[in-house]
Amino acid sequence: MIKIQDNVSVTIISLLLLMSAFYGFMFVLDGFANSFLERSGQEASETAINMMGNVGWLYLSMALGYIMVLIAPSEQSTVFMRFMVLGTFIMLIRMIDLYANAEGDVIYGPLIATALVFIGNAYVYNRLKMKVGMFL
Repeated sequence: MIKIQDNVSVTIISLLLLMSAFYGFMFVLDGFANSFLERSGQEASETAINMMGNVGWLYLSMALGYIMVLIAPSEQSTVFMRFMVLGTFIMLIRMIDLYANAEGDVIYGPLIATALVFIGNAYVYNRLKMKVGMFL
């Protein structure tokens, strides 16, 4: 049962949950990761597949965190939401660094998606008034 009473926050968290679960399973399963790399025009090397698998497990852990935010009461889900905001901020910084050092043609979709996920997490965190004692 969903404990959060704010419908806008529940909708945003549900969309982030679906997106995290979709990308998590897509990156963890090798067949989907290979086809994703081939369609994006990159080489499907063993290192790239392992890196995508690691990112996939991160997305799946974030999906689990979103489930915990939806299930737990608002006062108790603050720690999960703080993790989501901090985790997506770190992912965004890593993606900016990755794209700043990239050479040749790059696809900016994952960078834009990571930025939108961070903004969505920060918005929900602020909207649910979980900012007690934090600067975020």
